[in-house]
Amino acid sequence: MAHSFSKFDILDYPIDSGKVLIEAAAGSGKTYTIQYLFLRLILERSELEAGNILVVTFTEAATEELKERIRTTLRSAAKLLAKISKSRPLDREKDGDLGRVLAQALKKGRSPAFLRERLQQVRAAFDEVVIATIHGFCNRILSDYAFECGSRVDIELVKESRYFLQSVAEDYWRRTFYRGSETLVQTALAEGLTLEKLIELGEQLDRDPDLIILPEQPEHDCWAADIDHATTGIETVALSFQRNRGRALSYVEKEAAEIEQLLFTGSHLKGGSWKQAKFESYFNELAAALNSTSWPDKDGVKALQKFSQSELINKTKKSHPTPEHPLFHLCEELSASVSRRNDLAMSMLLALKRDFLDFILSPAGLKLYKEKSRKQGYSDYLTGLDRVLKGPSGARLQRLVSERFKVALVDEFQDTDPVQNSIFNTLFDRPGMLFYRIGDPKQSIYGFRGADIFAYLEAAREPGQQLATLDHNYRSTPELLRVFNRIFSIPEPFLLEEIEFRKMVCGRPIEEQKQLLIDGKAGAALYFWHIPGDGGNLNKSSAQLSLSGAVADTCAELLNLARQPLASKVEPNPHHRAEIVNVAGATDSNSESCRSLKASDIAVLTTTNKEAAQVWRACQSRNVPAVVAAAENIWETPEAIAVFQFLQAHLAPENDYLLSTVLAGSLLGFTASFLAAVHDDGTLESKERKEYELWRQAFLRGRELWTEHGIMALFAGFPDFSGAVSNPAPEFDLRLNLVRTVRGERALTNFYHLHEILHQTECEHLFGPEVLLDWFYEHLIGTVKDEDEYELRLESEADTVKIMTVHKSKGLEFPVVFAPFLWSR
Repeated sequence: MAHSFSKFDILDYPIDSGKVLIEAAAGSGKTYTIQYLFLRLILERSELEAGNILVVTFTEAATEELKERIRTTLRSAAKLLAKISKSRPLDREKDGDLGRVLAQALKKGRSPAFLRERLQQVRAAFDEVVIATIHGFCNRILSDYAFECGSRVDIELVKESRYFLQSVAEDYWRRTFYRGSETLVQTALAEGLTLEKLIELGEQLDRDPDLIILPEQPEHDCWAADIDHATTGIETVALSFQRNRGRALSYVEKEAAEIEQLLFTGSHLKGGSWKQAKFESYFNELAAALNSTSWPDKDGVKALQKFSQSELINKTKKSHPTPEHPLFHLCEELSASVSRRNDLAMSMLLALKRDFLDFILSPAGLKLYKEKSRKQGYSDYLTGLDRVLKGPSGARLQRLVSERFKVALVDEFQDTDPVQNSIFNTLFDRPGMLFYRIGDPKQSIYGFRGADIFAYLEAAREPGQQLATLDHNYRSTPELLRVFNRIFSIPEPFLLEEIEFRKMVCGRPIEEQKQLLIDGKAGAALYFWHIPGDGGNLNKSSAQLSLSGAVADTCAELLNLARQPLASKVEPNPHHRAEIVNVAGATDSNSESCRSLKASDIAVLTTTNKEAAQVWRACQSRNVPAVVAAAENIWETPEAIAVFQFLQAHLAPENDYLLSTVLAGSLLGFTASFLAAVHDDGTLESKERKEYELWRQAFLRGRELWTEHGIMALFAGFPDFSGAVSNPAPEFDLRLNLVRTVRGERALTNFYHLHEILHQTECEHLFGPEVLLDWFYEHLIGTVKDEDEYELRLESEADTVKIMTVHKSKGLEFPVVFAPFLWSR
């Protein structure tokens, strides 16, 4: 059922108390709205102190941006107030929303001097304003009110709950499968159960312990009993299957000719399903299924069913007798056994998952592990605070928080989840509180981090709140908005009735609107590409490859046009065949309103990192300058492996395997022939062997540097050939080696990023070389995953095409955008 939303205006909505949900589409100014709500609060509610206002957003990056933007707004307001005089009154057109907010504060009896002093006070005390992520806010409450929350002060933060879940899952895996029967282990693995899947399942429960898990009760006394029952059932079915399989195989080997004659003599079977010319193929498929030592796969089951008595009855012509043979009845029983086994296997898999979740929640599970290790993850901030608020100390904590915070402004509310929403409502949906939530369900893209779109929809249904919407888009052109308004003006465009599409109008002033002109003409705002199939057989990978090439070709064509002057009788001609112009001055030759298209004007949005890499390769092959700003993790790169091997060899340069591995890698780049000469010669006097030993000495000196002066000294001083008879690499530079590789600047950027991470970790934790390398290894194998902190950095801010995932593109804008893979999801 649709809700009634009214148009939001910054001056019309309450700032004293109440609850407001603002639904704001992309580009409509969610953060801008929070900036000006904050300014109104400061100017119109003089009783508020800086520390009484809480602002919550979703990511650390968004938090830093919001802090800076609010600071900028306060500074701009102070500057504008300083200019106001009788000769320079506030101008509604010129001063915009800033002037409107100041004018309203002045109308309410505040003098310019009072407002200036008020702004100065808040700016001076700005560090008292709490602008944080939801995890940061919960941590602050748990710390500041440790007595009421019963919080321990000796707890170490681990950024990823996966750290605990891996250990708990490994413990469960050992308890269950190391002691379990062969049937249990084989069935679980055959059904795709892995340690990783258990961890992913546990992550969902860790984020929200109050999740209702179905089924709630086992069929027998406990889930372990269900597992045992399924295992015993499968073993019983397996015995019957093996017995019947042996008998059926005997018929297949001895009576093939008789069975063929029985099936086709008299033409009793429907020709469309049974063709005698294909009998040998049918029979071979059956023989393969029966000869297999494991349970039949999909094709094997199909072969059994084809020769089953019931299937033959279905394929017999009307008024004709059905062929009968013991083999057909055996195939019927075998097919039924496979079906029974599959049902039992699914029951076993379900019971294993439920048993694991119960194990996580048990006294011996996740809680015990965290207590023993004196560590907790980010999700514990949320669940811990939610638990306290619902417990005996909840009422006291609510009172203390409400005395401290009079206002709560929540940005990016579409990325909330049930636990977060419960915390917000418990603390801020109270008399006398001002509680704003701003979000857009159409932009809920962080489901993989626990964001729950249904939590947002549930919040929209809460009684006693005002519902508002922002209907101006400040990012897109009027032409593009008209196209989108048309495309999405259909019933339930986002599948769920409660997620409505509201038409948007362009809010950007015409003098700030830009458009792409090709040969002096504006094209359509939106183009759809159709990739024709090759005889109707175009598969997904071929389509992706074709589209990557098409995008790169079009980028190359556009940039080529941008270098060519537009045909004109005017000399000198300032225009180019592809250019970006301001709509207000499209015919103006002024360089401020007209310039040639640049590579940095172009963005390519992908749905996965793999697609981004594919587009990048296509651009490289066509000499189109491009960089990838994908959400790939630094630990998943070839450079992470190379640096790990480099450090590993420094700790054990005596180990020829480790030393040869790093010498052959991208950092040092020795050839296979060199290493073959070193190891195959067998003598210590060859030229290659002598050089090899000099490098060993350089790694030994590097180890000394690392141990005595830290990782920075190692990187800065490598390779150190001091004291050697000769220097085998006087011009050697790790950075140059990386730039010369296929990955080029990307490899160098990753190297510097890893260099910085290792130095920071070493200084922060005072890790020695061995411990630092162990820490590196844990991240490399994926035991720890810090999605935001260790995302790849953009290798260059130069004039390049930006290739990025949809997640990375949020909040950005480009004159030309390609989105070639939206169909692939």
